[in-house]
Amino acid sequence: RLTGAWPAALRAGRTAAVLFSFTASCKANAVEPWAYLRDVVLRLAAMTPSSPANLDELLPDAWLRDHPEARREYAS
Repeated sequence: RLTGAWPAALRAGRTAAVLFSFTASCKANAVEPWAYLRDVVLRLAAMTPSSPANLDELLPDAWLRDHPEARREYAS
């Protein structure tokens, strides 16, 4: 039986949903996905529990204001 395949399929579905959501957010905000992901992951890794974190700065629209070179135009 393939009952063991269901949990893997559910995880794969969740992973796909996260990636599609990430890509759609980047497209909606005209952000280059790889530059955004790399910078945000590095900044999150550098944060410590005692450091003040303004996570709003990491949202795509706010991030793009600080990184205008990462603007990407998408075909309609």
